[in-house]
Amino acid sequence: DEKSHSLDRVYKPVNDFRQLADILVDFNNRYKNLIGKENQIIFFDECIQHIVRAARVFRQPGGNMLLVGIGGTGKQVVAELAAFIAQCQIHYLNVIRGYGMTEFHEDLRNLFLRAGVDGVKCVFILKDEHIVKESILDDINCILDSGHVPELFDREEMDRIAITMRSLKSSDKDELNSSLFKYFIQRVQENLHIAFCTSPTGKKFRQRCRKYSALVNCCTIDWFDEWPANALHSVATKYLYNLDIPLPKSKDNTKAKSNKLTNLQNYCISLADACVTFFMSSKETATTMADEIKRHYYLTPTNYLDSMHLFTKMLTHQQQKIARNKERLKSGLSKLQQAEVFVINVKDELVKLGPLIELKAQENEKLMTELKNEETEVEKMKTLIQTEESLTAQEAREVEQITKDAELDLNKALPALDAANSALNALDKSDIAEIRVYTNPPHLVMTVMAAVCILLQEKPEWPTAKQLLTDTAFLVKLITFDKSSMSDKILTKLHRYTSQADFTPEKVGQVSVACRSMCQWVLAVQHYAEVYKIVKPKMNRYETLKNELELARDNLGRKQQKLREIEKHLQDLQKRYRKSVADHEYLWQHKELSTLRQYRATLLTKSLSGEKDRWSDALDELDVHLETVVGDSLLSAAYATFAGAFTVDYRKQLVSIWIDKCNLEEIPIGKKYSFVSHLSSNLDMQGWHALGLPKNDHSRQNAVIVMNCYKWPLMIDPQGQARLWIRRMEGERLKLVKSTDANYMRTLENAIRVGEPVLLEGIDDNVDPSLRPILLKHVENRGGQAVIQIGDTELAYNSNFRLYLTTQVANPHYLPETSAKVTVINFSTTFDGLRDQLLSIVVQKEKPQLELQRQNLLESIASDKIKLRDIEDKVLNSLQDSQGNILDDENLVTSLEESKKTSAIIKERVSQSESTQRKIDVNRHKFFPIATRGAIIYFALQDLSFVNHMYQFSLAWFTNLFSDCISNIKSKRPASSPASPQRRASTKKLTSIRA
Repeated sequence: DEKSHSLDRVYKPVNDFRQLADILVDFNNRYKNLIGKENQIIFFDECIQHIVRAARVFRQPGGNMLLVGIGGTGKQVVAELAAFIAQCQIHYLNVIRGYGMTEFHEDLRNLFLRAGVDGVKCVFILKDEHIVKESILDDINCILDSGHVPELFDREEMDRIAITMRSLKSSDKDELNSSLFKYFIQRVQENLHIAFCTSPTGKKFRQRCRKYSALVNCCTIDWFDEWPANALHSVATKYLYNLDIPLPKSKDNTKAKSNKLTNLQNYCISLADACVTFFMSSKETATTMADEIKRHYYLTPTNYLDSMHLFTKMLTHQQQKIARNKERLKSGLSKLQQAEVFVINVKDELVKLGPLIELKAQENEKLMTELKNEETEVEKMKTLIQTEESLTAQEAREVEQITKDAELDLNKALPALDAANSALNALDKSDIAEIRVYTNPPHLVMTVMAAVCILLQEKPEWPTAKQLLTDTAFLVKLITFDKSSMSDKILTKLHRYTSQADFTPEKVGQVSVACRSMCQWVLAVQHYAEVYKIVKPKMNRYETLKNELELARDNLGRKQQKLREIEKHLQDLQKRYRKSVADHEYLWQHKELSTLRQYRATLLTKSLSGEKDRWSDALDELDVHLETVVGDSLLSAAYATFAGAFTVDYRKQLVSIWIDKCNLEEIPIGKKYSFVSHLSSNLDMQGWHALGLPKNDHSRQNAVIVMNCYKWPLMIDPQGQARLWIRRMEGERLKLVKSTDANYMRTLENAIRVGEPVLLEGIDDNVDPSLRPILLKHVENRGGQAVIQIGDTELAYNSNFRLYLTTQVANPHYLPETSAKVTVINFSTTFDGLRDQLLSIVVQKEKPQLELQRQNLLESIASDKIKLRDIEDKVLNSLQDSQGNILDDENLVTSLEESKKTSAIIKERVSQSESTQRKIDVNRHKFFPIATRGAIIYFALQDLSFVNHMYQFSLAWFTNLFSDCISNIKSKRPASSPASPQRRASTKKLTSIRA
């Protein structure tokens, strides 16, 4: 909790700056989380002192500060963090185009209400760029002196304030509004703190201090000196520690190095020493340039931090670029090596494949003959078995029919027999005893018992019958009687009894119940025997057919088993044949593929034979470049950040000093380090020259700075060369605006949304404050979307947006505040560049066909070299992206062959074009003295401005004058005498300056 935390604070002296730095780091982290953006501060001793001093002032009621220092020394950052530590809200002026006193008074009223009515501690941070009118400082002076701005509130607003104050003060209703307003002003004085961040550069600071005395009398003045070398070193060291910087590799064949490079810490210290030297030497050179040629340029700690950020960006980009190129080259070399090895191995393989293919073909023919014989045997066996299966099925159907008929006949007799058996089961001993007691039984009883005796093969007499009745198993014998084995004799005897008219169960039942059941049983057995007599032949036939059917089925089963065995053998034979055919096909296809691969491999190695050595050398160069990438990136970042505003000679001095420092600190750099070659290629340069970039080292360096600088470039372009190049490079998408246009901010906002480039011309010594968030790239990430706040408008920020700023002032005086926001680049023409332009004019006038041919050649060479680069990229990318065996991709190999053929044609054409260009340059060189004289005259004219400012001559005027003089010479020259006195007189005329 912030409030409880503030109660625990104790104001006491600090003896350990490291402990204090840790506390400030904690506050800074909390502040970053609060505002949601990065706020990197390196807490060296001077920075800690400024922050603690400002925090102490803001804790005091009515404490105000005047922070004096050149731009980029950290005044605003210190004020913000100190305000956060003092638990104050931070307020800025939202200065946009058209901002005036009305808007300023509105902001002041809101600030007064926040501090006086709400009682919130506020820090109002005011900067030089906010002072769009000096009358703003009149009001600030009043606030510092008395706490009040006259007529800031009207009567109605003062009454509302008084009402609010009465409730806060709990005063009497009779207290005057004027007294309550004074109480309001008193609260404003206690809670509102003004921090005016200003620069001592120029005359304004002295004038303002004399005119507005409250700035000195009512403020605690904190002077921000330039960062000392130890502070710069501390910042660089702490920054470099957080980077993934590779240590240089030690070499056995070189002299023993010192202990500086033995670990990352010492290496970072060496790099930090170099960074400090780069910055300090640049500042000294800027001072020297101002003294010698009156060209002012300021470097601030912000530029120093920009160089560190740019170093990180360049180092990462270069490392990724080297790693990507190495991977492509390694992949290409690996594929070429595989192709070469394949060509060697495939020859022996093809020799071995021929006999194998012939042997496999013979084996296939043998298996084919055997397979046909086996198939014929199987077909015969299948036909025989099918016939037997048909006969067996017919026999089975016949057996089944006989069985059904017999069962049907038997089933007709069985119900009566079952009923008789059921009746017998119903008899008991008493029923049997009833019959047995007869001495002379009734006729029907005797008849029934006689029939039973006949069935049991006993004498049909009563004693025999009586004896049977005494048997306890009598009924069981009847029930279990074998009905199927009765002979015809028994049935004949039985028929004599059963054929009697009264031999029926109903009539017998009238005499004896027991005899009724036995009568029923006798009739049922007789009927069953008669039916069985009919069925028995069928049963015999069934048994015979059944036995025959079983024999037939057994025979059929054996034959089917044999057929299955033959079929299995046939299947195995077919598998062997198919495998043999597949093997033969594989060997044949493998031979065809190997032959095709051999052809493609030979084609590939032949077409890329010249690339192998070159790629190997390029890979070695990349390894060397990787060793020096840290030092080269450090030099390039410093050059792009610090050297842009210097002229040619001062740039050379700086590079010499920096390289000596790197060698002294034993930081590996390229043997022939070049800022231009490190960050661009020859193709880039040729393309830029074709678009109008002057052909001299100074312009090339400027172009590389424009494309790689950390802040947006501000180009000093009095001759309009940078403007021409940028317009041609960006094309129709480029938006052209002037700083004097009323609605140029709207054009900028639209370009930011859609990602279009913008060229803003006519930047004077003071940059529009509304451009500040764009120049400082205050881009925030909200919900995955990059946004930028411009005034009251929040815009989606497109990463493709680019901003170019130019001025036609030949020697502008940009203050440090401006230099900290942009990268100043001196695009003024140089002697070599102007001489080349004048030489083109002379040749165009004297030998127009030669100059036209030269221009066409330059365009052709640039176009052809771009094609060569694209072809090489295509070849390497194709080799790297190929999957599996590259020799199987016919389109790829064909494409690579066509590419190399095209490349060879283009190389020959480029060679011829360059040879022709050298011849043309020899002819052009004849006019070199005239161009040199013209360049000398122009720069002599330019130096007249040091005598008096009225001597101002534009390059366009001079080139037109130069062209007219050449035309006059040509028109007056006799055709037969190219070296006539008239020509010499015209040449002298060229040296005279006409007003």
